[in-house]
Order: sequence, then structure tokens, then C-alpha cells
Amino acid sequence: MSTLKDIAARVGVSQGCVSRVLKGDPTFSIQEATRFKILEAAREMGYRSQFSGVRRSGLTKDTLVLLLLYPEQAEIEDPYYHTVRIGVTSEAGGKGYSVWEIFYTPDLELDFSQKNIKGFIVVGSTSEWSRCDELRRQLLTGGLPIVFADFDPGEPGCDSVVTDFHLAMEKALQHFLALGYREIGYIGGQEYREGSKPIVDLRVQYFQDILTRAGCYRKEHVFIANTVSMQVGYTLACQAAQQGLPRALFVETDTMAIGVLKALKERGVQVPGQTALISCNDISTAQFLTPTLSTIRIDSRLIGNLSARALLDQIHSARPGGVRMITPNELILRESCPALPPAPAQEKEAF
Repeated sequence: MSTLKDIAARVGVSQGCVSRVLKGDPTFSIQEATRFKILEAAREMGYRSQFSGVRRSGLTKDTLVLLLLYPEQAEIEDPYYHTVRIGVTSEAGGKGYSVWEIFYTPDLELDFSQKNIKGFIVVGSTSEWSRCDELRRQLLTGGLPIVFADFDPGEPGCDSVVTDFHLAMEKALQHFLALGYREIGYIGGQEYREGSKPIVDLRVQYFQDILTRAGCYRKEHVFIANTVSMQVGYTLACQAAQQGLPRALFVETDTMAIGVLKALKERGVQVPGQTALISCNDISTAQFLTPTLSTIRIDSRLIGNLSARALLDQIHSARPGGVRMITPNELILRESCPALPPAPAQEKEAF
């Protein structure tokens, strides 16, 4: 198994620098290019930290439990949730709370009985949450406040903080339509609850609704797999290329878009000349790809900040849970999708 020292030697930085990046230290200032190299090296070398997923005893400070439902390796491959985690820890730390971070696994032994634990923030997805039967039972019957960060499983009495997916799809698709693109495709993943019951993905739903209103929705241009990863993005893009690429593609995540770009490059497809591309999240690597990635910027750190604030508000005010906060997002245009041409200057009438 690789170590912090191995990663530091590969990237050419100090071991302490690697440690602070991988732990998401919110006070550590580092260039995004260097942060990307460290995260990429950690992913390629199969690094796994030792700080998470353990039983803690004797907590001496008011503590918020941050439950991360996804595998730790997934965070190294896709830094989106890493930034959510930074948002939680920085906000809670600034208010004098410690944060116990746990990468959840089914065989993990957890002890939530300690009196200094004040509440829970859960990060992940509805599908992952639906598979955690014992964890769900413990949390929902434990009497402590719960906030879901970046997803909303609809649990009564629990707060959630999510992004505005309708706004995201409107911005991306209206930009495609304004450029004159009528053949627009979708590449993404499908989540399932325990028992293989599909979960409605709002992005897919809004994609269909918006393009149907515009009169150009085509089901054969929608490519969806059971998971979300670089490899899945690559595979789906290969399928789309075999079938005939649409003029534009919306890709569910930047991580998937990395695989999509690789598949298109191998097939000699020019981006954006032949197929324009917009994805979602604006992870730190998006601006270093070739071509640089146009994307919907979701403020994942703000999602973490607001999740911590919501939990602390419940703790301090004893208000009932059930608040749903929706964060805005922003269309960032880079090389993979052109901007609108400037409007022609109006000629002044001669008098």
C-alpha cells in the first residue's frame, strides 16, 4: 500500500503538504494544479488513509459526526465530495466544534452513544442511504438532529441542502439551444434504492422536460448506466459515437466528462467543433483538461457550509428539522462549448 511519503516523492512536495491536501485542511493554501497532482497521484497509487471509519471513545469536545456514505477511493477519484467535506469541517471548526469523519462501510462498528455527539451530517446519495438499514435505524431513532448534504432522501424531520438541478439544466440546455444546436444528448448514471427500485434523477427529468418543450427531445440520444465514473463516461461515449453523436452533449458529472473526452479524442471527434460538451460540478481538474471543460459550477463547499450551519441552528435553537435549502449554480464556459457570439452593434440613425 502506498504511503504519504510515496505520494510526496512522486509529486515533488513535502509529506506534510500531501497530508493536508488529502485531509481537506481548509486553512491550507495551495495552487489548484498542485492539489490536482496530489489527488491524481493518490488515486493512481491506491492510497487509503487511516483516519476514518474507526470507533472513537472519550470525546472531550462537542462533536458533529460527518458520515460519508461513499467509498474513500471515490473521493480521491472525484474531488467534488472532498470539497463538501471541507465546507463542513471549516464551518463547524469555526464555531468551536470538532468533526468526526467516517467513511461508512457495512461492517463498521459505530458508537454514537457518547454525550458529546450533538448531531449528524450525512453526505452521499439516496441510493447509498437506502442500503444502510442499521445506520438509518440508529440515526432516525437516536433523537439527534440530522442534515443531509447534497441529497434529500425525504426523511421526515431532517434538514437537507441540495443544488438547484432545474436551474442547472435550464442554463446548460438554453445555451445549447441559443447556439442553434437541436440534437442534444445526455450521458449520466441511474441510481437505485435497495431492491433495485429506480430513483428519479431530476437532471434527466428536467433534460427531457426542457427539450420536449423546445421540440427536440430524442430518447435515442440519452445514454445512462448504473454507475457514475470516468470509465462509465468513456463507455457511454463510445456507444454514442457508434450510434451517431449529437451536436451537443450534457454529461452528468465532470468526472464522467473526463472519460467522454478521452473516448471522443480516440475517435477523432473535435470538441466543440463536431460535438460541444457541458458537464456539471466544476471540479478543480476541469480547467486543466484538453479542451478545458465547460461546466455548471456547483458550490460544493457552500453545500458543506450550509449543512453545518443548519445542524448548528437545530442544536442551538432546538427548532424542528425538515428545512430544505437549495443552492444556486453558475454556467462556466470554457473550450468544450463556445460562448454566444457578441450581438451586432446597432447602427445609429443619421439625422
